[in-house]
Amino acid sequence: MAAPQLLSAMLVAVLGLSQVSAVEVHTPAELTVKNGTEAKLQCTFTSSEVISSTASVTWSFQAEGSLSMVSFFYYSNGKAYPAKDIPFKGRISWTGDLYKKDASISIANMQFQDKGIYICDVKNPPDILVTQGEIRLRVVERGCNNSTRNIICIAIGGVILLLLAFVVITDHLFWKEQRCKMPKPLANMENKQGFPSERSRTTLLLYQNVGL
Repeated sequence: MAAPQLLSAMLVAVLGLSQVSAVEVHTPAELTVKNGTEAKLQCTFTSSEVISSTASVTWSFQAEGSLSMVSFFYYSNGKAYPAKDIPFKGRISWTGDLYKKDASISIANMQFQDKGIYICDVKNPPDILVTQGEIRLRVVERGCNNSTRNIICIAIGGVILLLLAFVVITDHLFWKEQRCKMPKPLANMENKQGFPSERSRTTLLLYQNVGL
């Protein structure tokens, strides 16, 4: 009788496992952020079971060059539990919604030491099989973005226009003053634009040099 009972137990176990569904977690494979900016670690999941209060999310981090994985954030039943002894303490915020199958978080003021591998693990009992999501994150030097470049270019262009306007106005005032100092016959030698012609300027210089 032992053999038939053992066979029956194995059959029940196989049938039971065939009905168990898995939680599949989806994350971007890689993420690049700029130093000093906020990084949103996107994590979504699928589950055939209804999302209940027993569902939970665990985020873990493995620093680049390290062999150990550290759990730094836990969320369950509407409450977040960030770890106390981590490099990004006080910079983590929950941005997901389990009922929308979103387990994302954000980390503010990213630093170069924050680069590494981030693991998103979601559990939704009775789904017991979990496919974790893994993000390889890089932190790069922050430079000027397009809006900053546009502002700088506009400012430089404005300064150049002001300088050009200053030069034109100064030149106009200079020749206006010189024209007022000229004898009337020389003043009549101006061209149609109101500025001394090349010939009148030459005459003016000669006039000044001889002290007439």
